[in-house]
Amino acid sequence: WYYGYCKGIKTGHTSQAGNCLLSYAEKSKSKLYSVVLGCANATDGTVAKSFTETKRLFEWGYENFTSKTLAKKGDNIAQIGVRLSTDADKLVLTAKRDLNASVPKGLELADMQKDIAAKDEVDAPIRAGDVLGTLTYSYDGVEYGTVELVALNDVEMSKVLYYADKLENFFKTPVFKFILVVLVIFLLLYIIFNMTVGRIRRRSQHSMMRARRSRYNRNNK
Repeated sequence: WYYGYCKGIKTGHTSQAGNCLLSYAEKSKSKLYSVVLGCANATDGTVAKSFTETKRLFEWGYENFTSKTLAKKGDNIAQIGVRLSTDADKLVLTAKRDLNASVPKGLELADMQKDIAAKDEVDAPIRAGDVLGTLTYSYDGVEYGTVELVALNDVEMSKVLYYADKLENFFKTPVFKFILVVLVIFLLLYIIFNMTVGRIRRRSQHSMMRARRSRYNRNNK
């Protein structure tokens, strides 16, 4: 009745809080929300100050702000790397939903800061719709909206690359390094043992040869 764009309203009043009003309005598909507290009674006895101040807030909002689509579902927002797949090495991230926000009039999308929080690389398998990050739009220190980023399409995993990766990672584990050290020590001990046994055998052979020569010489005399 008082403001035609108003769609929802809840009044309130206590002696300490005064007249209060929580409401929202929609104009040209742009929604604004308002909360006013501690308003005085109407001076002319007709419309409460909580109503007149709310109307002023809405009119100021629609004069200075506009609704803008910051990101659309299905658009190529970003690309990240993919491991363990032969189907693709890149994956397109898109917005999980359309991201709409009220922004100052005259503010262009290109002037806004776009912050993407996502890994540089993910492992297959990946299913379309998997949440892999977030996208936040801000300007001059004010955040205007955040939306989840999801995989645009499926990416299957290669079993060959998967097991090769498992094997590679095993080689980097402390268990493998311990086993490798044990094998190296065992090999060194084996070499030292063979060298020692070889020396003993050669000495024994030399001793036997000298003994045979001594017996041969005594017999020839």
